[in-house]
Amino acid sequence: MVKRYPNYRVAYDHLSDIVHPNGLGAVVYFSTMQDGVARFVDDAVTPERARASLICATLLLLFVELAFEQTDERLTNLSADVAAKRGLRE
Repeated sequence: MVKRYPNYRVAYDHLSDIVHPNGLGAVVYFSTMQDGVARFVDDAVTPERARASLICATLLLLFVELAFEQTDERLTNLSADVAAKRGLRE
C-alpha cells in the first residue's frame, strides 16, 4: 500500500490516533482546558486546536516526567532512612 500511496501510513496512523486514541490522544484531540479544568468535547479537530493541544500534552508529559524523577529520588531517600533505622534497632 505504501508503494502505491506514499503517505498512506502517516495518514493511517493519524486517523488511528483520532479514532482509537490512547490516554494522551484523548487529551490531545478531545479536551479543552479552561480555568484549570479539562473538558472533553466531540467537536471537529482544527489544525490550530491540534497544535495547541500537542503543546499542552508536551507540557503534561514534562510534568509527569518530573514527578517520576522526584518520586524516584524520594523513594531512594525513604529506603535509605528505613535501612538506617533498622540498623539502629538491631
